[in-house]
Amino acid sequence: MQDPNQPLGKILRLTLDGKPAPGNPQAGKMGTKTVGIIGKQLDTYGATVAEIMYSYTFPGDNLTPSETWSTGHRTPYGLVFTLDGRLWELEHGPAGGDELNVIESGKNYGWPLVSYGRDYNGTNIPHPDSRPDLAKPVIYWTPVVAPGNLALYNGAIFSEWNGSGLIAGLGSRSLSRITFDGNGGAAPAERWYLGREIRDVAVGPDGAVWEFDQRDTGRTVSPDAKPTIVGTISARRTLLQPRGYRTCRRLAQRRRGKDRRLAATLIIKLRVHLIT
Repeated sequence: MQDPNQPLGKILRLTLDGKPAPGNPQAGKMGTKTVGIIGKQLDTYGATVAEIMYSYTFPGDNLTPSETWSTGHRTPYGLVFTLDGRLWELEHGPAGGDELNVIESGKNYGWPLVSYGRDYNGTNIPHPDSRPDLAKPVIYWTPVVAPGNLALYNGAIFSEWNGSGLIAGLGSRSLSRITFDGNGGAAPAERWYLGREIRDVAVGPDGAVWEFDQRDTGRTVSPDAKPTIVGTISARRTLLQPRGYRTCRRLAQRRRGKDRRLAATLIIKLRVHLIT
């Protein structure tokens, strides 16, 4: 089981000033002042019997229980609200079993009790069917997509994608699109192999799709299916546009350090625009 006194593996719901939000499942409940920290383990069972390496004492009240909205998450890497108001979360599984979950108040999504994957050392983890009391993912991936993040598409360039989710793929070196049915369901729609680890994907104010990857140099890639990637914005940024658009010009300077700073600035500006 996850420690209810620590925020690891949980989605927290806070007010804009950083306090526990009213209406949380355990609103008003405090956690223990001091928690034990274990070392890294190779499998989930080892974590249950591992010795405590050191302890951590919260400087003030431990508000973790009253902050918690849902539990049982492994490594969340994406969180979006869809147009119907549902909250969706994307997370890494272990060796297999990446998950897309629709998040609801007070639910436990299974980790580390169950998984569609296995531990990295090959140890089996109980299957989700063995625990009907735990929430199952709407989609799971084995082999993994190894997500970088999740973004919701709304824009004029790919109007047929409106309401879709876009997934950056690290280990899968891909960009994926999923659809939501408005009733708590979702399904894979398309995937484009880009040949490099995609760390982040974002939608610009004009509807262009931007990806932030882990390359050292830029290049143009054209997958078979529409849309076509037609140019690079910086050494770590690519713009998706429909066929027939002119190749966009390189905006970043050649020197790698400035390249990376510009790429980071671009994604920050996009995020700020989308939030505001």
